Amino acid sequence: MEKSENDHNKPSPEGENSGRHRTIESGQSTGNNDLADTGEPGSQKHTEPEKPTGDQKATDTGEPGSQKHTEPGKPTGDQKAADTGEPGSRQAGEARNPGAGHQVGETAKSAGNRQADESSETSSNQSASKTGVTSSQQPADTGEPTTTLANFISGLRANLRVRQAFTLYAASFAGIPLGIVTSIIFTRFLGPQGYGDFAFLDTLFDFARAIFPLGFFYAGNRALVLNDNPRTAREYYGAGLAYLFIVFLLMVVVMGAYGLLDPNLADKGLTRFYFYLLPFGWIFLLGPYFDNMLHPDNRIHELAAVRFFPKIITFAAALAIWFLLRDFQGNRLAIVWPAYLLAFLTVYTMVFSRIRISFRNLRARMQTIWAHNRRYGIHLHIGHLFSNGAIALTGILISYFSPDNRGVGFFFLALAISRPLALVPGVIAATWFKDFARQQRASRQLTGFTILLSLTAFAALLLLAGPFIRLVYTDEFLPVINLVYLCGTAMLLHGIATFYNRFLEAHGHGKIVRNVFIATGLSLLVVNLLLIPSYGVHGAAIAMIISSVVYLSGCVWGYVRVVG
Repeated sequence: MEKSENDHNKPSPEGENSGRHRTIESGQSTGNNDLADTGEPGSQKHTEPEKPTGDQKATDTGEPGSQKHTEPGKPTGDQKAADTGEPGSRQAGEARNPGAGHQVGETAKSAGNRQADESSETSSNQSASKTGVTSSQQPADTGEPTTTLANFISGLRANLRVRQAFTLYAASFAGIPLGIVTSIIFTRFLGPQGYGDFAFLDTLFDFARAIFPLGFFYAGNRALVLNDNPRTAREYYGAGLAYLFIVFLLMVVVMGAYGLLDPNLADKGLTRFYFYLLPFGWIFLLGPYFDNMLHPDNRIHELAAVRFFPKIITFAAALAIWFLLRDFQGNRLAIVWPAYLLAFLTVYTMVFSRIRISFRNLRARMQTIWAHNRRYGIHLHIGHLFSNGAIALTGILISYFSPDNRGVGFFFLALAISRPLALVPGVIAATWFKDFARQQRASRQLTGFTILLSLTAFAALLLLAGPFIRLVYTDEFLPVINLVYLCGTAMLLHGIATFYNRFLEAHGHGKIVRNVFIATGLSLLVVNLLLIPSYGVHGAAIAMIISSVVYLSGCVWGYVRVVG
């Protein structure tokens, strides 16, 4: 059920004429060159330093295109925001816009020296910080950073984005050993056949949650990116939840018909248990709901909780099952599945209590999400449907071309062990997501740092995977070792591609992302159909590598096309 996350930019203390340079870590940008992003590709506007446009006087209603633009030297809407008393609502303070007080002082100072700055406009344009790590790092007019990687890393330590990235990655990474230990217990409790049946049913609902959101969660993501009001954000959460239950009703009808007609479920004796799980399918939909809605609102701690705490609860339940019910002779899936679902439901309920979801102005917020969905969300959904849906369909195809579900269990166990490789760039991109929306290009230091961490993690996987699997799993699971090497290569490529994909998403280029995902999903489906019948689960792993190459190539192509 896993599948990953951004404050507004500060005016540049260097001056207000540095319109071509954007920042990453501190989120700085020039006060007179804020972006007016309507959610449409190519809709970003740049205003002249001395001629503020009408857009600069617009108020933020929470609707698309309603973001405030201020005249040079005036504090932004975020800096004037009052404290509503809601969690994270101090947009002028450290909680939502760290260093905002510093922004006001620096902006006022810049306005006071405006006439002097006008005489040196050209040199001032060259003084904006490219990386935003320290104020002393000033790139040349070419836009290339002049800082070394060592200085870049040193500057990360006190940065809010870095602390958030560390929190999110620590939560994701800390859940990995728990998830692996839980899988060890479940594989011993269920056996290869039972664990394969568990993985197959989980894959069916993963496939469903890739199909049925219909882009509404991506549209809610876009609405939150463009929103600065904490109260409005709570209303968008409510509107997104309303759409969740609408698509769940559609999901029940379609998947119910599938359960009645599919011969594979009947052949493997899983039809009745499948219908037991179907009424709880909405829990699966909450996964993509939180993944898409929390990170644009900078709810990093809640997103970390969603990724980490279910693993703790599932681990505790697995221990209890092992020590209390290891001799149980009945249907062991009926023991594992309720514990699995309850772990996620418990954490999701806690997160809802923290974000204080609101259903006020429900119709207006649903209409806004609907509008974003038509322009952005549905395009992204179609792309993700081909990508994520094809991955879930891989497990289904392995089951259809095999006499039992052992191969399904092996494949998804290998994916679970290698998936952390995709976490490194994914977490970094999620943390800088809202900053990406206001930058012309991603920092080369950040990109290089991300790739270096990914390669280091890949080397560790190659060295440790084999000894680890031989040590903790039974001999029946030794085929997983070679699968880990293949899936690890795929996850490395997939994670790096996700970094560029997040940049495109932040800029609202849903159609480009959609096309990349379509190409990725189609390549995976075609290669799966060619290889799985003859090579089984190893053919599926090779297909993952090929599709990841397509994904990375498409994302890099889209990034180069956007940044020029």
